Amino acid sequence: MNKKSIAPIVGILGVFIVTFNLVAIISVNEFSANFWSGYSFITLSWLCLVFVSLIIGIRKDYTDYGFFLSTPIIVISLVYLLFELIAGIMIMVIKDFSFRASIVIQVIIFALYLIVIIGLTLYKGMASQKLKERTSEASFIKSFIIQIENAKSRCKNTLLKQKLIEIGDLAKYSDPVSSTATADTEVRIEELFSQVSVDLYKEEKTVAVSICDEIIMLLNHRNVLCVANKKH
Repeated sequence: MNKKSIAPIVGILGVFIVTFNLVAIISVNEFSANFWSGYSFITLSWLCLVFVSLIIGIRKDYTDYGFFLSTPIIVISLVYLLFELIAGIMIMVIKDFSFRASIVIQVIIFALYLIVIIGLTLYKGMASQKLKERTSEASFIKSFIIQIENAKSRCKNTLLKQKLIEIGDLAKYSDPVSSTATADTEVRIEELFSQVSVDLYKEEKTVAVSICDEIIMLLNHRNVLCVANKKH
């Protein structure tokens, strides 16, 4: 767990529960059944928010797109705490409020909260998997562009450098999403580029220039495969 990132959340939640307990104990005249009913469910809602916050902190969901997917869970937990705080205080204050009714109402609220949280958690899991797949599918082009940029900065051959610029421009505007249909072509591109990398420091004309032409042809072929794959 990243202690620095979770510390502010723990601090705020700690201040809330301490303040709530002090106010509740000082202001109450009678520790009735309704008081304990409201008090218990308010504390339960606080524990739910603590649990959600700690889980997100432990899993480091606050990084990258994880925080975006976790935000609805945090917001719903916070809304549940605030809603339960209002409902609980009303139950604690209204003396004639039915104890049985207070339990039923708060159990229903808690059940609705659980249903929403479970649904959001399932959605988050599916969305996370989909985003991971999309990231993995786009890894080839991202990696290849980085390799091209590094090669251009090290290249001593003017003609070869011009070819690398051409390949880089083509790669930047290529379809970023790979598929099984493009796998063989991408493997061949990587194999050829490894041969080009050997000649980066040679100033005289090398076979790497002609290899670049083949890479350009393969990149164009990959784009055709990407278009055909999307049609299916």
